[in-house]
Amino acid sequence: MTNRDAGQSEAVVLPAFARSIAEWAEGATGDWARDNAIGRERANALRANIQMTGNHPVLGRLIMMISENGHFGGIEAGFFQRVSELMSR
Repeated sequence: MTNRDAGQSEAVVLPAFARSIAEWAEGATGDWARDNAIGRERANALRANIQMTGNHPVLGRLIMMISENGHFGGIEAGFFQRVSELMSR
């Protein structure tokens, strides 16, 4: 059951990395493989957050934030790869 389903009015809690581009970039190592793994972990965490809260628009907000930033590195590649895998199930 999501917060919305329960009729609760408390604010939805987002993972820290989904709040701002500065927080998205935290933890970047410069190592493509490690950063790719971080991105995949973030996709899994975001999926869990969406399932728990029902806040589906957060994915679009995060994609917009990443695209507006203009940087595409290992974290972004891993994130979008995992999102694509999750959508293929």
